[in-house]
Amino acid sequence: MIHVGVDLHQRFCYMTVLEARGKTMQAGPVANEKLALRRYFRQFQGQAVQVAVEACGFWPAFREVVEPEVKRLVLVHPQRVKAIASAKLKNDRVDSETLPTCSAAIIRTPTESVSCTHLAKG
Repeated sequence: MIHVGVDLHQRFCYMTVLEARGKTMQAGPVANEKLALRRYFRQFQGQAVQVAVEACGFWPAFREVVEPEVKRLVLVHPQRVKAIASAKLKNDRVDSETLPTCSAAIIRTPTESVSCTHLAKG
C-alpha cells in the first residue's frame, strides 16, 4: 500500500508519498484544484493508496475530490498527534512526512478521529 500524508492549506497542499516499506517516493506541493488533485492521485492508479490529511476547514472540499481516487482517506487531528503537535521543527514538509506514518499504523474511516501519539519518537 502507498501512504500519502497531506498538509492541507487554502490554495495548495504539501504531500509526501511513502511506499509500503516507508521509503519516501516523492514530496512537494500540489495546487488545491480539482483537476490537479485528481491528476496527482491517478498516477497511482491500480495501487492501493491511503491518504492521511490534517483536520482543517478545507477538509470537506479535499475529501470530495480525493476520496473517489483512493482506497482510504484518514482524517487526523493535528493536536492529537504528538509527533506533529510537539515537533520542534514545524513546517509543511515535516507534517506531511509524519502523517503517512500515522495512517500506516492506525486505520480509521474519514468520520473517525485518529490519535497516534504512541508513534512519536523520543
